[in-house]
Amino acid sequence: MANGRFLLAKLGVVAAAMLTASPALALDGSPSSININQIVGAERFYFSDGQYTGTRAIQANIEGEHLWLDHDVFGGPSHVTTFHTGSGAIGSSGSHATTTAHMMGGRSDIGTYETATSTTQRRWGIGFDAELWSGAMGVSTQGDGSTFGVTDQSFYTTYHPMLVEGIGGRTVDVFNSSYGFEDEVAGSTRSRSLDGMINASGVVGVAAAGNGGSTGINSVGSPAAAYNTIAVGALSRGSEPYYNSVASFSSRSPQDFYHFGNDETIPAAESQRAVVDIVAPGTSLRAAILQDSDTPDTWAYNNSTAGTSVAAPIVAGGASLIVDAGKDVYANNDNAIDGRVVKSVLLNGADKIPGWSNGQTVTNGVTTTTQSLDYVSGAGRMNLDSTFDQYMLTDHGGEAGTADLTGLTGGDVASTGWDYGFVNDSASTDYFINEALEGGTTFTATLSWFVDRAAGSMSGGRFASLSGADEQHFANLDLEVFRFDAETQTVLDTIAESISLYNATEHLHFDLDEDGHYGIRVNYTDALWNVTGETGEFFGLAWEGTQLSTIAVVPLPAPVAMGAVMLITAMLPRRRRN
Repeated sequence: MANGRFLLAKLGVVAAAMLTASPALALDGSPSSININQIVGAERFYFSDGQYTGTRAIQANIEGEHLWLDHDVFGGPSHVTTFHTGSGAIGSSGSHATTTAHMMGGRSDIGTYETATSTTQRRWGIGFDAELWSGAMGVSTQGDGSTFGVTDQSFYTTYHPMLVEGIGGRTVDVFNSSYGFEDEVAGSTRSRSLDGMINASGVVGVAAAGNGGSTGINSVGSPAAAYNTIAVGALSRGSEPYYNSVASFSSRSPQDFYHFGNDETIPAAESQRAVVDIVAPGTSLRAAILQDSDTPDTWAYNNSTAGTSVAAPIVAGGASLIVDAGKDVYANNDNAIDGRVVKSVLLNGADKIPGWSNGQTVTNGVTTTTQSLDYVSGAGRMNLDSTFDQYMLTDHGGEAGTADLTGLTGGDVASTGWDYGFVNDSASTDYFINEALEGGTTFTATLSWFVDRAAGSMSGGRFASLSGADEQHFANLDLEVFRFDAETQTVLDTIAESISLYNATEHLHFDLDEDGHYGIRVNYTDALWNVTGETGEFFGLAWEGTQLSTIAVVPLPAPVAMGAVMLITAMLPRRRRN
């Protein structure tokens, strides 16, 4: 597919006819006066003691065209520092790129975020203080730039310098790509190459799931269908509580799986591959646009923008806030900003929306899922407020939490935390929670790892093609929660397991039946294929539980009538996630 087209619909009304064309950016009607930054919990980062607004992070918007720098949303002190155009690409500015970049990192020169009015508020992207790069790979474009053509060369030479080689000695921490092409099994050279670049760099890669929701199965294209990206679906505004349901147009799983080791395609119903990772607001958004005019209006906005194209950069902006905080609090620890860790804490902090289900069943007392995530909403709605607690380890009943154990082999941990770890081939890495957890409360755990693929390289001169973007190693990891004896750390029994076969994420969200000591196990069950002879796999792990409440007995200050004995019990409130 050397001159394949990346199909994205033009701006227009979301309609069934357009959904069959898989639009990535569309309109849905009424303008929004809602503060999206507040809705997704970003203010928890902004107004924390560290005031994390993205300052230490580099984020990039990578698609067919560049963002339009002259728009008011990129005004003020310039934080847009780098425009990188792939070899053979046009390098023009486009409306679609302007819109998506706005959602991720736009900001106005009118006042500050704290003093912004309801109108100017919507000009602030989620990671508005992050350094913003723009990458353009389109060798041809149509309309607003939401349909564009690429070559292997323009694709590779846009991504690789920004993610791996470096530009001016630096690479991006987070990128967003709000486009899609037909490759639901992520088996194309370009899908493998991009996965390889993410694997090589540890960058956080975010992609729009697409707007083919009405087609159901296999509606997610690449790069969202690739294994190492965070695939984002769109939420519809609706009525209060706002953004509590997935938009009808948002693409969804399950997805076919191409088994390289066996050279066979496993149908979606059998593979249970859940591609969508998380969802975010994707309708009724006020977004910057570039008009098709000789003198475009630098204040031009569309008040009712919708699509997974805008949901994805909202998540990417959230990831930039995590990176900003990580570089500050966990200084000199690259594990803290690794894409596997950032993905695990984002998913673990997500809210479950009505109808959420990852197919968990209970058999012989063991809660089991073989699909890991909900097919439509992934781990749920992004909640950066909860993610802040998960990552920064605050608000957990006075317990500090665990952040990245020394070494890679598990050990004793707090009731909430995250870790960058390693599991050996055919072995397990165990985590023993050092405080008893309270029965009746919810326990959530997320495991994320990369599929090892090679980025490849360009060869062939003028008619260069991408070669060497090959399969390397696909580890099949599983996630378990077990009970153990506190005195001997002897594992007693397994109480929950996420054992999907064809995903690179495992996720559990369930209520504990009783008080007790619990642990987490990461199993290297087997490898779907292992061309390069790898002997283990690195992963990101996040978990959240509730410590057993402390009960204090307080004697009454005076006698009680009829000789009754009254005790007042003071109990720490249960933290319970819906």
